[in-house]
Amino acid sequence: MTRSPFSEAEMSENKQRQINIRDDEIYERAHHIALRLGVPMKEAVRRALRAFSAEEGAAPASDPAVAYRLEELRAVTKRISKKAVKRTHAEDDAALYCADGLPR
Repeated sequence: MTRSPFSEAEMSENKQRQINIRDDEIYERAHHIALRLGVPMKEAVRRALRAFSAEEGAAPASDPAVAYRLEELRAVTKRISKKAVKRTHAEDDAALYCADGLPR
């Protein structure tokens, strides 16, 4: 994730940072997403930016619900991998060929 070009001192002076985008398409898309999700536009834009960052390989969002789901998926994956039957080539050969080495 890229760092802000502003120093921490500059950012602490202006705690109320703003971004103003005057583009009808962006406004309409953000408004549509906000309505669909039932959240304010600011939250819709935040979620869209987090989703984009996650797709780009940035650190995952710090949303507790997402973290919980990821942990559950990891636990299920671990349980399934422990139960998986590990087969060897010898087992495959026994199923495909008879004792004389001929195909079944």
